[in-house]
Amino acid sequence: MKESVKKQLFLIPLFILGLAFIVSALLYAMHNPWHPYVMFFGEYGSDKVYTETRLVSKEPDNQQQVRAFTESLVLGPRTNRFLPLFAKGTAVEFCIVKDGKVYVGLSKNALFFSEECADIKTGISMLKRNIVRNFTNIDTVEVYIDSIQVEG
Repeated sequence: MKESVKKQLFLIPLFILGLAFIVSALLYAMHNPWHPYVMFFGEYGSDKVYTETRLVSKEPDNQQQVRAFTESLVLGPRTNRFLPLFAKGTAVEFCIVKDGKVYVGLSKNALFFSEECADIKTGISMLKRNIVRNFTNIDTVEVYIDSIQVEG
């Protein structure tokens, strides 16, 4: 009888610990502040396109989420074997979502050419591709550089 009491006393803390773990895991899953996205980047010295998975903070509405994603994308890849879409110092000036369209404004640094980034046309097409592939409610992306609309 004493052994069964000792065994029960041993199992109670394990049960409480297991329950606490399950509750904390559920709370984390419900309030996880990050959302995974797949981003496409070109490789140095080739025309191949590679993917990179990145966690972007969850935002309260779709427009803010698209902007957070776009800002993270414009920062460039995490690895140095992939090409950034635009020259260093490029920033997102505005990002507006309306009726399935995204209007993205980039700073004029996006016009600067560098061997360490994709050319402007490729950068714009990759920006559009990334946004449309990651947000199913977006059909069209219009890009503006220094407040002038550009095609890509």
